[in-house]
Amino acid sequence: GLHGFVLLDIDERTGSMTLSFVPFAQRTLYALQTDVTGCLTTAQMKDLMEDTVRSAGCTKRDMADLTLSGELDVECEKDLGYLRMNLESEFFFARLHDATTLRVNVNDYLYYEMQEKFFRRIKELRKAPSYI
Repeated sequence: GLHGFVLLDIDERTGSMTLSFVPFAQRTLYALQTDVTGCLTTAQMKDLMEDTVRSAGCTKRDMADLTLSGELDVECEKDLGYLRMNLESEFFFARLHDATTLRVNVNDYLYYEMQEKFFRRIKELRKAPSYI
């Protein structure tokens, strides 16, 4: 958040006072969270991250601590190195955390073991000599 002090200006003649905040920090640290639920590519995640940072009002001289959250499909393409590099190039200091979880549809893999055994058996039969 912002760092600074509160200036209390009292006019002795009228007896009125004014309060104002005077920032003195050159940089501001923003702790942000981006929900990437439903994203299938790194580019989609990057767009959401940029929207989050833009809406918070971060500038190049600030520091950003961004956390990715949400649920991603197990087939999702996620390149954290690229996202981190992109974020670091935009700010004085940046850090990226990955708090996402994977969404796995168990029914997609229900017969996986049985299919694997079936194809392994076919492969064995093809290699075996034929006695006709």
